[in-house]
Amino acid sequence: MKTYMNDSVSNIRTYLNTLPQTPVVYKWWFKEIPQAVSCHSQINLNAIDKRVFDRTTYYALYVGIGVDCRMRFKWHINQKHTQSNVKAGVLSTLRQTLSALLGIDMTQSEQAVNDYINKNCLIEWQTYPNYTKVQLENIETQTIKNGYYPLNIVKNRTMDKSWLKDLKALRKNYKK
Repeated sequence: MKTYMNDSVSNIRTYLNTLPQTPVVYKWWFKEIPQAVSCHSQINLNAIDKRVFDRTTYYALYVGIGVDCRMRFKWHINQKHTQSNVKAGVLSTLRQTLSALLGIDMTQSEQAVNDYINKNCLIEWQTYPNYTKVQLENIETQTIKNGYYPLNIVKNRTMDKSWLKDLKALRKNYKK
């Protein structure tokens, strides 16, 4: 049976250990579009999917997958910004991006990213029991192809290449 849910990051933190350990496809929704995104000349703000959750408008900016919902959300929500995680490139790409958008070096931004996602984000997800990673990747590819997700870089053919280049450069500038 598939599970479909959405909740704020601050709430999810309280029950992370009870999430299913099954494959998942998820979207990160933001209360605000970060300024570096909204001010970029090649971003079509009208193309970003928006939805009202609990009387608040949110914007879908990122899509991801995981073979284990619990571990994937722990990784995104609780990952430590250690020098080794940053240097080795194992810091979540979403956390890397948020660090850069907040203008804080990745090794210094852990608390700021946590505060930001607690205050501004919710995750919507659907589990896919018994799906393989390849099947999840196909869903992710189609979701990105059919949408407009400015914080996804890999597989993102809907975003203008200049935005993706600028986002990569911004992340590189704060990878310290």
